[in-house]
This record gives sequence, C-alpha cells and structure tokens, in this order.
Amino acid sequence: MLLAGWDSVRPPAAGKLAELHHWRLGQKNFSLVAAVRDRYGDVWLAGPGVKDQPVGPLKESEAARMLQAALDEPSGPLARKRIADLLRAHRAGDPVLGLYGEGLFANHYLTKVLPDDPMWQQAVQRAGSWLGLRGHTLIEAMGFAIMRNTGKGLVLTARGTGGGGIVR
Repeated sequence: MLLAGWDSVRPPAAGKLAELHHWRLGQKNFSLVAAVRDRYGDVWLAGPGVKDQPVGPLKESEAARMLQAALDEPSGPLARKRIADLLRAHRAGDPVLGLYGEGLFANHYLTKVLPDDPMWQQAVQRAGSWLGLRGHTLIEAMGFAIMRNTGKGLVLTARGTGGGGIVR
C-alpha cells in the first residue's frame, strides 16, 4: 500500500493517480492500492488493477475503513480481492458498501426501511465507537456475553440492556 500527500489546491487528476499507482506496481511484487490525501482531508484510492478508475474524493474515515478492511485480511490475495470489491461497489454506487447481510437482512430493508425508524440515528451514533473493533471485542461491545460451547461453537447471550447499533 502506498500512502501519499497531495498539496495542490486542485484535486489530483485521474492520470496522476494512475501514474502513481503504476510506479507503485514496479516497486513491489504484489500491488494493492495507492491512497492520496489532499490538503483538505479528502482521499483518492487508485488500484488495485492498472486499468481501475480511481475512487474519490472520499472522507478520510471512509477511506481508512476500506483500507483497514483489506489489511485485516489474512493474505495478500484476499486483501487485494477485498479492496477491489469495495472499490467496485463504491464505483457502482452501492448504498451499503462493505455490508454483508449474510442473508439475514435484505439490502432494501437496510437502505430504505430502517433509516426511517425513529431509533435508527441513535443506533448509528452508538455504533460509531465500534468501527475499529473486531472479533470478540466487537461482539461484547454490542452487548453480548460470549460463552464457549463444546467444539468450535460460541453461544452469545444478551448482557444487560445495551441495545444494538448500526455501523455505516
């Protein structure tokens, strides 16, 4: 991953981002993405493919979450797939970027119905502190207690009245 700063008052041109990403490809065996942050805090992401159109401007926090999701993958190929999928979804205007309902919720329900629920904004605010959490720490922050089951399973039980939250 290459991180760079852009000091011009104008946003970086797609050609310059592609040039930077191409240079990065020549420096490493395995390419991922080049991230450029401008003086205003906006971020552009180029890659992972040579012909991929850069994505941006993004909020710094959104770009950081996308990059962290790739870095959290257990291998280079999986990281490349993860960032490519996130950038492709962003280019396509996916309203639930990076959200995998695993069949539990329909995207329509998550994007059209729930935001009108009066408790939605409270849940979004409560979940903001969860963005950097993973694994058991995230599950416990969501108000669950984790009990080990025999074998590889876990049993989650409600702990207190913490209530849920929505991470966007």
